[in-house]
Amino acid sequence: MMPAKARPSAVERFLHDDIAQRLSGIGLQLELLRMDLENRLPEAASRALALQRGLDEVLDTVRKFLSQAGALSSDGGGKGVKRPT
Repeated sequence: MMPAKARPSAVERFLHDDIAQRLSGIGLQLELLRMDLENRLPEAASRALALQRGLDEVLDTVRKFLSQAGALSSDGGGKGVKRPT
């Protein structure tokens, strides 16, 4: 059994197991939407990309919090999809 300080809190588990995973899933769906729109509606694809970047910022904030709290492994807990620049 792990010492109490080594165990992630309920909030850390919730942020990692639920919120971060759901946001990652939304990001993947946005990526698919952006790819579908790229040739037909480039302006809409650009807006989808902007949404992805904002979502990535939120995920980075959550991951930094979890990393500082010690809830993620040393690999950073996985990264999202690499966005086009």
